[in-house]
Amino acid sequence: MGGATWWHFVPYEPDPARALARLRQREWAALREREAPNAMQQPPADVERLSPGVTGDLVAALAIVGAELVAGEGPNWRAAVERRAATSPFAVMELVFAAIPALEMRGERKLSRAMKRHAAALELRMASAPDDDALEALPELDPQAQDDIARFVASRGVSETASVLDVRGVGARRERNVAHPPSAAWLRRAFRTEQPALASAKRKAEDLADSLERGEVIFFPVYRGKRPVAWCFMGSTGD
Repeated sequence: MGGATWWHFVPYEPDPARALARLRQREWAALREREAPNAMQQPPADVERLSPGVTGDLVAALAIVGAELVAGEGPNWRAAVERRAATSPFAVMELVFAAIPALEMRGERKLSRAMKRHAAALELRMASAPDDDALEALPELDPQAQDDIARFVASRGVSETASVLDVRGVGARRERNVAHPPSAAWLRRAFRTEQPALASAKRKAEDLADSLERGEVIFFPVYRGKRPVAWCFMGSTGD
């Protein structure tokens, strides 16, 4: 299995190590379900998607103005944008908003109007998004499941799962496959605050995870107002 970036938002509890253990237990159960014989490979029913029309308009807009907007994605930018759009409606909000002035400068009025409609709809969805309720509940700690996870990860030898299952625990400083808190300076660069909002962290999660080096895993609390409501765990793992 190759390397991959990943990120999870889980309900806040005071002990991040416990939250991580419960997250790994949830993902372990999901992995076993996916690998079960005759498993149904369907997305969860509660995951919001962008409609094909919105995604198509965005790809068309970026084909005209996207050289500077998706330069980091390389020649396969269309597939990258479509994957991002399939992850969450909010994962492409910044691209939608950035495309509008670029389209207007090029006289692409019809597509610009379409992007404005999509931007307004996304803003309404963002304003009404129940961020706390959208956090999937974690299972209670099960010692047997924790032992099963440890045996599974150990059985892979030098290979890794390219998922949160690779994470051995939490620590105070960077160590391969150990989650550590980022510096205050990193948080300010990423969010312009040391107490990032949940919605903001969700929007930026993919880009931030992509900026991590292989084997690097970080975690930090995210907030609603001054109250922490979730932990964000993100990493770049896999062989």
